[in-house]
Amino acid sequence: SAVEDAFRRAGGSDGENVFKQIDWPTPSEMRLGSGFPGPDYWQQRCDYDIDATLDTDKEQITASMRVTYHNNSPHELGYIWLNLEQNLFNTNSIGTKSRSPGSVMKVLEDDFDGGYTISNLRVAGVSGRGDFGLKVYDTLGRIDLPSPLRSGQSVVLEMDFSFPIPPHLRRMGAETVEQGKIFELAQWFPQVCKYDDVHGWNTLPYLGSGEFYTDFGNYRVAITVPQGYIVSGSGMLENPDDVLAATQRKRLDQAF
Repeated sequence: SAVEDAFRRAGGSDGENVFKQIDWPTPSEMRLGSGFPGPDYWQQRCDYDIDATLDTDKEQITASMRVTYHNNSPHELGYIWLNLEQNLFNTNSIGTKSRSPGSVMKVLEDDFDGGYTISNLRVAGVSGRGDFGLKVYDTLGRIDLPSPLRSGQSVVLEMDFSFPIPPHLRRMGAETVEQGKIFELAQWFPQVCKYDDVHGWNTLPYLGSGEFYTDFGNYRVAITVPQGYIVSGSGMLENPDDVLAATQRKRLDQAF
């Protein structure tokens, strides 16, 4: 029929069609043949506690961060990988060098040298505590733990970080308009890479596009900005009486 032919044309060029059986991974107690999680399914969890300050004159973010990483996997982990997406804006990054010469992003990035400055890295929760180095590979970083993080254990990472805010590019950067400056910040803090049962550590470099695969967790984020700035973001505002006028608080309550 015409309908059947239309469905078959919707398939790939190799003769596949929309009725083809989905190619699920080999069934296991982790992932069932139906594609649903099995009785042994697990996910990692990562909780973030961040205190950040926006310097609107220098166009810079400075912050302190405490990360609690929960190893719910059955594996021992000897190291932890971090996503360092701000390093994309370093003039020597893979993403910057891969831009075509005439692209808008290439022109802007050639005049801007960004990326993280990370200091005071501390590790606690496994045997040994002290200062540990961060090995940086473009938009990724690796922390070698002093002893393996066993299944069911947690480790705490503490660090300070800062970065200059690039010119406005899509969802990231600073832009000056008639009323003042607008800052749009995405991928602005180091995140622990996703560790799963399929790929292990997911360590694809960030080249400037694509969405993100991260763990669930709890976030407590404090952002200090100059008076008169409005901060918009996901989450629940914990101190409305300190930062909003009565009319704004009423409107926020109505929105929820």
